[in-house]
Amino acid sequence: MKLRGNKLKQLRFDPSGSFMDRGKGVGGCVNPDEYRQVAKGLEKIRDDLIRDASASHPDTSFYYRPKELLEEYGRDRFKSQLATLFKVANCFHVSVDRVVVVNSNGSELGARTFLDGCCQPFWNELSRGARGSKPRIYFDGSNLDNDATQGLLRLLGATQGRIATSVEDAWGLVVIGNSRECDDLPPATLPFLRALETSCGGDVSKIRQRFIAVTGTKGKLRHLVDGFECTNLFPFPNGVHAESGVAFSPFSIIGLLPAALLGVNVIELLVGAVAMNDHFEKASAQENIILQSVAVNYLLSKHHNFKSRIMSIWNSPLASIAFWYQHLVSSLPDHEKIFGPPTLFLNTLANSPYGSKLNQTIGDRVFHNILVEDYRFDHLDPNHPNLNPTNVYNHLNDAENRFPGELLAAVEEANQIRQSMGYLTTTLWIPRIDELHLGQLLQMLMLTTTLEHRLIEIDQR
Repeated sequence: MKLRGNKLKQLRFDPSGSFMDRGKGVGGCVNPDEYRQVAKGLEKIRDDLIRDASASHPDTSFYYRPKELLEEYGRDRFKSQLATLFKVANCFHVSVDRVVVVNSNGSELGARTFLDGCCQPFWNELSRGARGSKPRIYFDGSNLDNDATQGLLRLLGATQGRIATSVEDAWGLVVIGNSRECDDLPPATLPFLRALETSCGGDVSKIRQRFIAVTGTKGKLRHLVDGFECTNLFPFPNGVHAESGVAFSPFSIIGLLPAALLGVNVIELLVGAVAMNDHFEKASAQENIILQSVAVNYLLSKHHNFKSRIMSIWNSPLASIAFWYQHLVSSLPDHEKIFGPPTLFLNTLANSPYGSKLNQTIGDRVFHNILVEDYRFDHLDPNHPNLNPTNVYNHLNDAENRFPGELLAAVEEANQIRQSMGYLTTTLWIPRIDELHLGQLLQMLMLTTTLEHRLIEIDQR
């Protein structure tokens, strides 16, 4: 398998599937002229959002964060937050083979998108060499699953009192608080900290090397790390708070720390996010995919009562993005008055032609397809010599490289069936799942969510 190089391309949005005539007695669809009018009107709200971001308005703190981090790093490659992040991550790369991230309030969801979207599939199952000496990663704290926590502790050797005698046995712990002002201890912090002490054989210097905290200025977590004299300490980011801001934190230390530990190209993530901001600021309504997406969804929910949105995905790594996006929408104040969190629908070969049967009645549902144009690896060749060294399977393959073509055919067929049954659709095209385009996608979803929320608030005044 050959990993392709990253090159920034613009995401594409196609709303035409929401313009179709749904037939008599089946509710309305989006009027193209009305859609263009709403998109044009959103330019004023966009400008207000950008102005508020410049003034550090609480609900827009996510907006300039990628640019600020990059600019700070450009000014100081040694003392900036990114420089410190890379230094700590590099130390972990050479000293541990596993990392446990303990957090709360769903703050790990952004980091999971980086794991699934930027790392090789089945990352934690790969050998250390195949992972480029980067650690495996596990998340705990947001759930209350006793067995999952106990199973992870057993995997780490904590219940056997195992002391790490090599890098392959060593593991590190990251604890992320939930507020800048006052942190409670995330669930399972103490069991994992005690297990780390056992793994380090009680050596305090090793414990400090293998422990990272992201914490506020006071509270139980801050008291713990101060008493412990934690050296790997990151301040909880400004503008992020437990009630809703955590969902908007993937490009803060909360999301970037796990990404750096995995060896993900953090710079490219931020560059992608900045590129989406640049598109958002400069592109006219006729070309602006954020304004277009908000216009379609606003018209469907406001004028046609389409409250149920289905995020229809065809690539497994995008499932993590869907879970994060659900949390993002749910974090908004009074979100249920606007629209509910999107339902995830992962298409498979078994259900792809019949995806419209997810519900037997059309009702108020719209399918938002997210499709990937190209793969990170070269297309699978069933006749590759390494896969068929004896040539005994040649008679089973009627064509090479069939899978990508079959996938696109399945997507087209599913859309045709859904539309023939009266479902409305939109399609967002992503050039490739990598750091640059994942950065664009996450920033786009945060912007569309914030912009639509503001539009609805204006309507309700």
